[in-house]
Amino acid sequence: QFADGTLPEGEVQLELIESFSYTDMVSQNLSTHTKDELLETGGMIYVNATADGKQLELIEGKSIELIFPVQNEEEGMELFYGNEEDGIVSWTATSESMRTTQVKNDPLEVDFTSILEYDFGIIEKPSIAFEDMPARPRRMKKPFPPSKQLYHGDKYDEMYKGYEASLKAYNEQLPKLAAAEQLWQEEVTRRVDAIEDFKKEVTEFKYATKLYTGVRTLEKMKDRRAPVELLARLFSFVNKPYTLNLDQRITYMNAFGNYTREIVDERKLEVYQREHLVQVKNMYPELKKMIKEARTLAREQEYARTGKIGSNGLASYVTGINTLGWINCDRFTNNRNITDLTVYQENDFKLEAKYYMIFKNIRSLYQGKRLKNTAVFENIPAGEDVKIVSVKVVDQKPYIAVVNHTLDYDEKIGLTYYPSSLQEIKEELNSVDPIYREEPQERQEEKSLTMFPNPTSDDFTVNVESEADLESLEVYDMQGALVKRINGTAIDEQAERVSVADMCNGVYVVNAKFSDGEMTSDRIVVQH
Repeated sequence: QFADGTLPEGEVQLELIESFSYTDMVSQNLSTHTKDELLETGGMIYVNATADGKQLELIEGKSIELIFPVQNEEEGMELFYGNEEDGIVSWTATSESMRTTQVKNDPLEVDFTSILEYDFGIIEKPSIAFEDMPARPRRMKKPFPPSKQLYHGDKYDEMYKGYEASLKAYNEQLPKLAAAEQLWQEEVTRRVDAIEDFKKEVTEFKYATKLYTGVRTLEKMKDRRAPVELLARLFSFVNKPYTLNLDQRITYMNAFGNYTREIVDERKLEVYQREHLVQVKNMYPELKKMIKEARTLAREQEYARTGKIGSNGLASYVTGINTLGWINCDRFTNNRNITDLTVYQENDFKLEAKYYMIFKNIRSLYQGKRLKNTAVFENIPAGEDVKIVSVKVVDQKPYIAVVNHTLDYDEKIGLTYYPSSLQEIKEELNSVDPIYREEPQERQEEKSLTMFPNPTSDDFTVNVESEADLESLEVYDMQGALVKRINGTAIDEQAERVSVADMCNGVYVVNAKFSDGEMTSDRIVVQH
């Protein structure tokens, strides 16, 4: 009904928002904290109703029954209602227990046969090579007549005859020069087209390799992980853009040699020097169709058996709500060892940031209270292992600071920000969530980046230890600007000395990028 008790006569719009992962909570500006105590969440749901653009409320004595999948089944879960205060939703307990209903533990069957037997054909790594770029035709310097102030009499006549001969030769070479220039430009066009074709081939090769590896991994993991989970991961991979790491500068240098900068400027060519997102749409349509059909069938089976969509858990929470808005399935942590933690921006951007504390042993996310360049997390349990993630935007680019920490009493921690991506922020938020984190399918090799200063000279030494090939070392200042880059191919030894003579005093981030797509980083302080 409407607030005045009248009933809607037309269509009613129902709105439902589910917030189960940490990224869901961040996007909805949610936190698992009451005014004075931390909560452990089992999921949050928003229910609202409107008609004719006006808010509705539930009639007194009526309720809506909600059944939603258990994220992590725990004893003592209660129903909480949310109230928005200062832009953050706070929670009020109702003392109503959340009931669970069990469904039969009957794993869904997914037939992977056609997917695993898909014929990828021959996947060959593309290559490209060029002969030396021919010399660009250069026109003769146009001659000028001799000066009558410098030459007189017979000497002037002699010099003038030489000028006429040079002018004739100059005019005669112009048509030939135009034809030669046209042929040279045609060769440039041919090589530019070849590079574009090569880029497309590299894109398709890397995508095909990743997709082939994904299918083979599916085969290895099919007896170790739930079929629906494996299918969901494969479906997500096939339908999202992936990052292509392609440094085209080397290719252009091989094609054009000393003319590279000249041609790039004249043709206004876009030369990729770092990774960029690539969306592949037209490759392996039959395989993509198989994956989509298998996922649709699995969803239909799951809904028929459990009455829910989603593979997280084999039980559902059941509750009745008599108020629209946010509801939370929570329980109190009841921790008596309470402390506060203050975090501050170490590199002092003086820009507004968001601060989140994620608990590693409690499914809780707490948003810190901002105070200028600091944030305070109040009434949190001491002794808990947490991850602190702070996000801000600098010049329309995302920056992130991440600290893993064990809570002590009344501490202050400095945060250092570095350039990031939306995908990395999402992974950091969900990395400690036992429900949503992507566990490594195989043991990942650890990357080691060790740096130490050389006090007798203006340089420092970078020592990289990894079985994977080092693609590049990149040094960024704290505003995210690239200061220095060294290709991995230019590094012949394990330790590389890097000059800082041309760098200003301050803090810098050094990123080491590897051929397997992994990256590790560390900080340096330059003080001349």
